Amino acid sequence: MKKAAAVFLFMCCFISGLQTAATADENATAAQPEQTVQAAVTLQSQENANVQTQEQQLTAPASAEQTAETQPQLQQEPQPAVKEEPATSTEKKEEKTKKCERIHPYIRADAGFTYSAFDIKYEDVTKELAGLQAMYNCAAGIKYKKGRFELAYQQRGTMSDFLFFLIATSAWVENNAVMANAFYDFVSSEYFALYIGGGAGVNMWNSEFKSFGDKYTDSGTSFIGGVYLGASINTPIGFSIDFGVDYFYVNEPLMNSFVPKIGARLTF
Repeated sequence: MKKAAAVFLFMCCFISGLQTAATADENATAAQPEQTVQAAVTLQSQENANVQTQEQQLTAPASAEQTAETQPQLQQEPQPAVKEEPATSTEKKEEKTKKCERIHPYIRADAGFTYSAFDIKYEDVTKELAGLQAMYNCAAGIKYKKGRFELAYQQRGTMSDFLFFLIATSAWVENNAVMANAFYDFVSSEYFALYIGGGAGVNMWNSEFKSFGDKYTDSGTSFIGGVYLGASINTPIGFSIDFGVDYFYVNEPLMNSFVPKIGARLTF
């Protein structure tokens, strides 16, 4: 009986061991597909990650190139030109005022022609004659606002007219004067001006008188004064045309002359 019991227990233990081993094999066989699926999922995830990394690497240089191409285009786009606003009337007026307030040097020259009476002295006798007179002026000075100040040289030559030749009489007077003059533009615009002026100086004269074959000459120094009235046509480059009438008084030889004139002036 003891042997039979021992054999029975051994058989039971053996059968139980076989069942346990079979159960373990089944569990292992069932677990293998799940591990295979997990491994496949993990491998697929790694492959997807690698593909995304490669795409990013390929996309990044392209974006850099596109950015590099876009930047020069943005830099090369011309900027719209800024239009300068035209100067207002107030600015133009201020600029003109500043220009007028500066001192501008100038030079001028003019010439005139008239008929004038004059006196001739010979042998303590004063004879009144008349004749044609030609005048020439040249001057240099400065212009400030509406005023002008200058130093001028003037030459005038007067010759008795041909009627005196009928009585065998002729005369000639030459005046050379240095004068200080001043002018004022009482009407002034950019292109036109009306002026008045005056001046005085020293006159050096020479005279010659012929009568019936006799010749008399004389010379001296005297006073000369003048009054001027005229107009100017101006240009933006500083060139002006002057025309008007000058009146001159010389005390010796006595002479009163109204001389129409025309000239030119260059202002710097």
